[in-house]
Amino acid sequence: MFTKVLLCTDLSPAMDNMLTCLGQLKSLGTEEVILAHIVYVANTPGLEDSLMRDAGPRLAEERKKLEEAGLKVQTEMFLGKPAYSLVDLADRHDVDLILVGSHGYGTLTSLVLGNVSERLLSLSGRPVLLSRIKTFRQGRERHIECGRIFSRVLFPTDFSDPAELAYNCLRVVIKTTGCPVTLVTVRSKKERSVLEQEHKIDASRLERLREDLEKLGSAEVNIETRTGDPGKKISEMARDHSLIIMGTHGRGFSKRLLMGSVAHKVAREAEIPILFMPAHCLCELGE
Repeated sequence: MFTKVLLCTDLSPAMDNMLTCLGQLKSLGTEEVILAHIVYVANTPGLEDSLMRDAGPRLAEERKKLEEAGLKVQTEMFLGKPAYSLVDLADRHDVDLILVGSHGYGTLTSLVLGNVSERLLSLSGRPVLLSRIKTFRQGRERHIECGRIFSRVLFPTDFSDPAELAYNCLRVVIKTTGCPVTLVTVRSKKERSVLEQEHKIDASRLERLREDLEKLGSAEVNIETRTGDPGKKISEMARDHSLIIMGTHGRGFSKRLLMGSVAHKVAREAEIPILFMPAHCLCELGE
């Protein structure tokens, strides 16, 4: 499904742990990595040559680690605006997925790649895996929450067309990994009788999805119907899961989202990796 992946690196120590994400993705067919480092010097003009020289050896070290993990690797390093450059790279190399690191819980403005992740999500028409990085107080050591990304997946849906296409991606993940999954739909508060009727309809739809995923080999399928703010509820549920898979409408992430602004809020608040699937991206089950 994700044969070729664009990995965005800022060459920080935290990026060493991104290898765990790629190791997990190998189960979904990842074979090749485009390892990209973009040097951006808007606030420090004149340092371009120095930064490029310093980055070269570290980029080579990261490439070696990826190759030792059995992956084919190409490296890219040049000057430019990171998010725009990464989108261009993704198109030029025709990658299946962009993997980028981000600090968790409400800190998309202070990322391992500066504010690149937020901008990238607004520009990319390709699947993006936003991988969370935790910073602990023991020195400056950083850890990434990606070691068991498929241990329990959370799939929020509003039963829209984008959600249905993202569900096809979930089906591939389930068939490949057999992981447990929670299916959830969240309704905003309404008149009690109307809300109860909607929950019954949603539960029936989710039950059909559960039967499908169980046939595909999921170890466990739970279904939830909740009431309240969708973004908040999904982010709260994320604490008991290892990955969120959800759909978007493609380009224009910040303006045209699955369930309105829900995807944007989940990107900011959920503390686990999130796989965003644009509506036009197709996932198909193999034989």
